[in-house]
Amino acid sequence: MKIHELCGSSTGYVWNFTIYIGKDTIYGQRHPGEHTSLKIVLEVAQDLLDKGYCLYLKNWYTSLKLDNLYTRKTDVVGTMRTNRKEFPDFMKKARLQKGETVAANCKKQMIMKSKEKRDVVLISTFHDGSIEDVKIRQGVSRNKEGGVNRNDDQLQSYKLA
Repeated sequence: MKIHELCGSSTGYVWNFTIYIGKDTIYGQRHPGEHTSLKIVLEVAQDLLDKGYCLYLKNWYTSLKLDNLYTRKTDVVGTMRTNRKEFPDFMKKARLQKGETVAANCKKQMIMKSKEKRDVVLISTFHDGSIEDVKIRQGVSRNKEGGVNRNDDQLQSYKLA
């Protein structure tokens, strides 16, 4: 069984979820013709649209087709897989050296590809593509737990024997 969750980033509170039950799962009847991952995002976020929230997505859910959410006063930020159909060819072909970045904007949406250990692609309707150096003190973790990860950690505490 797979559960798609929308969680608060600081608390892990589950705002909404859908349950995948196999090929008969019905996602987003309000959004016919859309890709499954987009239907899931639109369905679980339905009650938060038009309220000024920013959704942070894992790469399976991130799509260039989410750009229209900014018209619903909802920003979207997430990493994206380069094998998605709508992924731009010019960015796919860009061969970057460590520390290099390439970015492009279309309307309110920004797509950025950078290379550190490997290529990472970020899609955002919240950021503009500018880069800032961030100093991290040694011994301080740079990773903050996201809402779904925090929720998963809390669920692990309650596994049945």
